[in-house]
Amino acid sequence: MRIILRALVVAVVAAAWNNAALAQTAADTVLLGGKIVTVDDRFTIAEALAVKGERIVAVGSTADIEKLKGPATRVVDLNGRTVIPGLIDNHAHFMRAAEYWHREVRLDGVTSHKEALDLIKEKVSASKPGEWVVVLGGWSEEQFTDEPRGFTKTELDAIAPNNPVALQLFYFRVYANSAALKAMGIEPTTPDPSGIKI
Repeated sequence: MRIILRALVVAVVAAAWNNAALAQTAADTVLLGGKIVTVDDRFTIAEALAVKGERIVAVGSTADIEKLKGPATRVVDLNGRTVIPGLIDNHAHFMRAAEYWHREVRLDGVTSHKEALDLIKEKVSASKPGEWVVVLGGWSEEQFTDEPRGFTKTELDAIAPNNPVALQLFYFRVYANSAALKAMGIEPTTPDPSGIKI
């Protein structure tokens, strides 16, 4: 009887110790059954992730992450939905980018003035007459090694006679063609607004 009692005490103590250890190592939250975009160097997609405190402690298969659950773990079934890393943009241009992405030409990394004009011309060709074609920043005149300068109205008119084109350079200059000026109601006689030169 003593042996049985001793074995029972050992089992209860072991179970309590095991539960305490599990509570210390168990994840606070697990997300299961989804697509976890890891943004590692291979852009690996995992099925699940585990969080403890303010840290992601594991990503992997749903089966692997299930092993990290404890009695107090919050479980979120993603039902195939996607989880992406937090996006930090302290300048917050998400709305503008989402609104105009289909009209925009990106010039970042383009080192030739001619190539930049060709890219704008391609976008014009893919657009219906009257649709805007824009470059909303992300470039500088100095990046063009063949001709480090902006764009003339004549150049833009030649590649886009029927589409308004506006190329924003930072926040202090916009290069525009005749169709863009017309769409904005700007004529040769329009006076300069305060602090702005047309």
